[in-house]
Parts: sequence; structure tokens; C-alpha cells
Amino acid sequence: MQRRDFLTSSALTAAAVSFALPGMALGGESKAGNALLETATDCTKKAELCLQHCVESLSSGSKAMAACAASVREMAIYCEALAKASARKSKHLKALAKIALEACQDCEAECRKHKQMQVCLDCADACAACAKECAKA
Repeated sequence: MQRRDFLTSSALTAAAVSFALPGMALGGESKAGNALLETATDCTKKAELCLQHCVESLSSGSKAMAACAASVREMAIYCEALAKASARKSKHLKALAKIALEACQDCEAECRKHKQMQVCLDCADACAACAKECAKA
């Protein structure tokens, strides 16, 4: 699979997650569960946009966004899983939320280093919100 195909596939996955998962939570989910689902989904969506920005920067030869790309990619793994686990009321949600909390904090710290770029600031803010909800879980 070529990089362009991968990025297109990732963007489509993020879009599907952002539209499908919130609707799944409407059937009797607690307010806290909804908040975790919403913030994890938003974090995943913002991560895809930030990662795309990082890849574009890296492809132009700049290494400035390498650490940001790595932390965003790592965080997105856990937030996507967290959104799914929250929607499905997984018995492992609390354990996953603990891991996602750490990944979100790491990503937020890295993205804040690039606060002059709106996409990084948006990702950092989404990570902060998700980390706050993870701490409640």
C-alpha cells in the first residue's frame, strides 16, 4: 500500500468513526460514557488532521514534526480503541482509559510545542479534553 492510499484510507476511517460512533452511544449510554465517546472520537478526528500536516511537513524534508507525528500516531491508536470500547460498554474501558490518558497527555505536550500551527493546537486541545474524560473513567 502506498503512502497516499494509506492516508486516504486513514482519513476515511476517521470520518466513519466520527459519524458512526456518536450515533451508537444514544441507546441508554450514561452521560459520562457519552462524554468519553465524544472526546475520544474528536481526538481521533483531530489526530488525523494533525498527522496529515506532519506528513506533509516531513515529506518536504523538514524533521521538525517527526516527534509530533509519532505521538499523534500513538495517541490515535488508543483513542480510536477507546471510542469503540466506550460505545460497546467494554468491561476493559477503565484500563484502556488509563492508557489513553497517558497517550493523550504525551500527544498534547508534543502538539503544544507547535502551537503556532492551528492544526496542532486543535489536536492538543482535543487531547486535553479527552485526557480529562479518561481521568473520570
